[in-house]
Amino acid sequence: MFVSGIAAALLLLLAIWGGSRFANESEPPSQTTAIQNPTPPAQSATQPIAKPEPTPSQPAEPAKQSAQPPAANVLSEVLPTVPAKIQNKIQGRVYVTVRVLVDPNGNVVGVLMDNPGPSKYFARLSDQAARQWQFVPADTEDSRVWLLRFQYTRDGVAVRTIEQ
Repeated sequence: MFVSGIAAALLLLLAIWGGSRFANESEPPSQTTAIQNPTPPAQSATQPIAKPEPTPSQPAEPAKQSAQPPAANVLSEVLPTVPAKIQNKIQGRVYVTVRVLVDPNGNVVGVLMDNPGPSKYFARLSDQAARQWQFVPADTEDSRVWLLRFQYTRDGVAVRTIEQ
């Protein structure tokens, strides 16, 4: 029963994806966040950017990301960690767009590579990060679709979120 619900949700995701590729609609408002200094390569491949609030006994550490918070409907976003050796080889910008299907509880239940970009490596990093995102639970039992547009540069990784 649960498997057929996921299959139906993935079919819905594919139908929405196919329809949006041919529709001439303007993009809804979106937000962008960025990390300027990624963590060293010795850490895990993905890391949540949400940090706990400092307690009075802990000094507040300086912000390492842009001043923009995650989108209002995003509880936890995960940005890929790119090793410095690879990041320094990036010329210009590399864009990867991932379409995610979010269940009513806010969990990502389906990922579809909307635009993998020129590199399978960055496409894989984006896919792995997108699967770990958490969204605000919905008031309805309908699934939601989000576009996550990752941008890789020598300065770091940024992501733009667009609700579909």
